[in-house]
This record gives sequence, structure tokens and C-alpha cells, in this order.
Amino acid sequence: MRSFSRRSLIGHAAAAAVVAGAASPMLNGTARPRVVVVGGGAGGASVAHHLARDAGNALDVVLIEPSRTYHTCFFSNLYLGGLFDRAGLIHGYDRLAALPGLQIVHDWVSSIDPDTRSVRLGSDVQLRYDRLVL
Repeated sequence: MRSFSRRSLIGHAAAAAVVAGAASPMLNGTARPRVVVVGGGAGGASVAHHLARDAGNALDVVLIEPSRTYHTCFFSNLYLGGLFDRAGLIHGYDRLAALPGLQIVHDWVSSIDPDTRSVRLGSDVQLRYDRLVL
């Protein structure tokens, strides 16, 4: 029997809710539902990872994050105590980008229009979404 942590259970529940809630485009034969996740910190990256992994290629997940690296606060106490190298606190998005169905966009969100279900980026590109995670 596989045991679940609270974190993995929340991730699976979020993935199931988004897949179930975004199922209408799949029912009428259109493209896969798109979930846009704004922010690639610990929370946003985790949500994007679980959605892409658990949806089984049923979703297009777009993670919008302006930075190319993420500096984690996890294990920072070991760094401050001299037991951990600072490089171990810096992470890129390469492993996330390798997941099927997940796209990383390095840009800022300048506006969100819930009426048209779209996000406008700093580069003036407009992305449409079926579900938005902030």
C-alpha cells in the first residue's frame, strides 16, 4: 500500500479538481484545456508540476515566471550554519520544462481579464486559459 503525505494528497486533489473542472473543452472535441499558473515559487512550481504529471497529458499547463532561477528558503538554515553550499539553494526550471504538457514562460503578467479568460504578459502577448492559478 502506498502512503500519502499531506503535500502529495493536496497536489493530487488540486490536479483532480482542475481536470474535472476543465473537462468541458474535451467533451466537445476542442483542444486540451489550458491551465495558466502565475508564479514559479515553491507553490506555483509545485502546482504546475503536479498538474502536468497527474493529468496524463490531458492538460496544457503554462507556468509564468519572470526569473530563470528560483532561490529556495528550504535548507537555508543549513547554508547559514555553513553545512550547505549556496548553490544548492538555487534551482532552475529545466526539470519542470521537460515534463510533457508543461510550458514555462519567462515573462511578467501585466493584466488578467477574467471576462475573456486571458492573461496579458509584459511582452504584450495574450494567453487564454480555461483555469487560472494565482
